[in-house]
Amino acid sequence: ATLTAENVAWGQRVVSYFRKKTQTPALIHSGEQVAEVLRQLPASGPLFPYLRTVRSGDRATEFKQRGTLLGILGITLVVILILVFSMTFVLPLMRLRDVAHRMAAGDLDCRVEVDSAGVIGELAGSLNKIGDDLQMQTAALAKTSGDFRREIKERRAMEKGLSKAQKLESVRKG
Repeated sequence: ATLTAENVAWGQRVVSYFRKKTQTPALIHSGEQVAEVLRQLPASGPLFPYLRTVRSGDRATEFKQRGTLLGILGITLVVILILVFSMTFVLPLMRLRDVAHRMAAGDLDCRVEVDSAGVIGELAGSLNKIGDDLQMQTAALAKTSGDFRREIKERRAMEKGLSKAQKLESVRKG
């Protein structure tokens, strides 16, 4: 709070001061960016005049208030990032999972809307292709099964007719 421009060695980019509580000297070496900020401060007198007018207890309270505000802002930012992450990744994955469950239960007509070009979009496209392939294979299997049923029915009818013909032949001979 009592830093003055005289505490700054501008050429060496060093701030020196005495700690109030311990009365020990402290040196802060700065890089070019900090030196640029320091150059914008007053060339003489107190560097932070506002802090000289505030009691140390009030400074601590103000610091706590600002820290609390920064904490609240930080938590709010984290919540917003979680929501964005959820909307971007989790919800599309949940839609993919739901469609996969429906397909596994036998609903081969369901598809996923592909609205992404990334990995999730590729996964959605692959799931839709699996659905298309399963539908085609199921239709082909149903056709083959129907063909087999017809052939079995025809053979049974032929066997029945042959059996009747054999009985008639044996009755005529006999």
